[in-house]
Amino acid sequence: MNELMVPVKKINITEDNVPCIYTLYSEGKAIYVGQTISLKSRLLTHRGSKNFDHFSFFNCQIDDLDNEEAIQIVKRKPTDNIRLPKNNQFVSGKKFIRELSEIITLKIEEESSFIGKSKKEGVKGIAYINREFTEGLKELIENYTSKGE
Repeated sequence: MNELMVPVKKINITEDNVPCIYTLYSEGKAIYVGQTISLKSRLLTHRGSKNFDHFSFFNCQIDDLDNEEAIQIVKRKPTDNIRLPKNNQFVSGKKFIRELSEIITLKIEEESSFIGKSKKEGVKGIAYINREFTEGLKELIENYTSKGE
């Protein structure tokens, strides 16, 4: 990835209509990461709404724009981006917890033994889960999360 830092005063882009990822900077700090196929017009639009003094950009395949933008947002942590584009690299914490909860709930239903009357009958019971299953699940989560340390 060949990236060049350019002062905002020098928005003199001759090669336009090329897909790219760009970053806006203010006083050396990333404030916004975006994607475009027309860098010059996008930068001119941002001049009216964002306070930046430099920008950088690199060309990108059009099919990779969403994923690459997401990667750069996570990497640079710009202050003005509030969400990631749809991508296959990252998932929100909220979505992950929801998906994990659904998986665990289904697995618990498969692995548990219900004692008492079912909830459909209006009486609460207790679902007991095999200790081996719970320990295996905890170990799997601990092993996965310790890889990032």
